[in-house]
Amino acid sequence: MTDGPHWRYGTDDGPAPGELLLAAVGACFVNHLVRYMQFKRALLDGVEARVTGAFRFEAELEVYDNISFDVTVSA
Repeated sequence: MTDGPHWRYGTDDGPAPGELLLAAVGACFVNHLVRYMQFKRALLDGVEARVTGAFRFEAELEVYDNISFDVTVSA
């Protein structure tokens, strides 16, 4: 289920599609990172990732200008 904020005529009861996009990109990145570390036989205690995106409005659409990753790996 997706939703949007009140100012976009949503009920703010669930994540917006753009938030799900950032979550999917982050999950994909972490999955590939973990698989690469396994390939290199590196032992991991944990991986933490924070994904943020800055967007602008263009013709009533939200367009991401950039997506940033802040990743912490514990080994």
